[in-house]
Amino acid sequence: MSQSGNGQMPVVSVESVGVSSGEAAPPGRWKFWATSAWGLAIMGAWVTAQFAVFLAILLTQPIPDLAAAHRLVHSGLTLAVVSVGSAPFGLGALALAVWLSGRPFWSYLGVVAPSRSDWIVGLVCLAVLLAVADFSARLLGHGVMPTFVSDMYRGAREAGALPLLALALVVIAPVTEELIFRGFLFRGWAASPLGAGGAILLTSFLWAAAHVQYDLFYMTLIFVLGLLFGWLRQRSGSTILTMGLHGIVNLWALLQAALLIPRLP
Repeated sequence: MSQSGNGQMPVVSVESVGVSSGEAAPPGRWKFWATSAWGLAIMGAWVTAQFAVFLAILLTQPIPDLAAAHRLVHSGLTLAVVSVGSAPFGLGALALAVWLSGRPFWSYLGVVAPSRSDWIVGLVCLAVLLAVADFSARLLGHGVMPTFVSDMYRGAREAGALPLLALALVVIAPVTEELIFRGFLFRGWAASPLGAGGAILLTSFLWAAAHVQYDLFYMTLIFVLGLLFGWLRQRSGSTILTMGLHGIVNLWALLQAALLIPRLP
């Protein structure tokens, strides 16, 4: 993308936000290795903040035995506080990387409104994928939900922290993760020799690998979900679409827990 005659970067239109597989990286966009290095720095800042918040919680809570430690680690309140408390550090590092690229923050990360047809396609695809995932989980004997989710929900309910957990899962986590994976990493990698297809595969793999709290079956489902989100990101040019769908997935998990946990032993 060239600069305007007055020396200022032109406004990026909605149509130019999507990255085609053959598009070369224009001036002001981080290329493959710079995107990878910045991605590592962003993830490092985010994870370090998570550990720092968790350590602060750990130092303020009495832990008499291993059972109490297990409850603290899997508590929905703990996870919500860690998610909310660490997000500003990950997003701050992300904002620094985009600012140093010289490009507008929102356009660089694809924070533009998707079309109505994009929403319809995304919602239909998501509904089909969730139905297939639920059927596969029952067929293979993985239960109606991951143990991690049921433990998290119970812990938040006992602590009276369900609203905070909902904020963390339905808003904070989708915004943070989508801006990093389908926003920043996808933007730089799709404009590299990897192309859009390679960027979708790589971001989906890394996103699934970040969810180590789940077993292999559910991490595989998260990988497939990442492929869907990546395709929709490429199709629409919008991370608002993937944020919304990501939030719906997490909200659905909370609603499942609310409906099914009272019936479980």
